[in-house]
Amino acid sequence: MLRWKDNARGEVAHIVQRADGEKGGKFRNLIGQPGSSISTATDTSVVAGRTYRYRVYAIHPTQSGPRGTGVSNTITVRVPGK
Repeated sequence: MLRWKDNARGEVAHIVQRADGEKGGKFRNLIGQPGSSISTATDTSVVAGRTYRYRVYAIHPTQSGPRGTGVSNTITVRVPGK
C-alpha cells in the first residue's frame, strides 16, 4: 500500500503515477483516487522482484476543467521476490 500526506486543499481527486526501474522510464498515470483528503492507494499490478518509482499529485476543479498540482517527491519501491 502506498501512503502520502495530503497537503492539498479543495482537491477532487489524486493521481498516482508509476515508472518502472530505479532510473529512467517515463511516469504514467496508474491509479485515480476520486475524492478529497485521499492519502493511500494500492498498486495491484506489481511484479515480484521488480523496482518501481511512484509519485502523486492532486486534481483541482477550475473553470477550464480539472487541473493537476505539481507532483510530489518520488519514492522508489522494490517488490520482494517470491
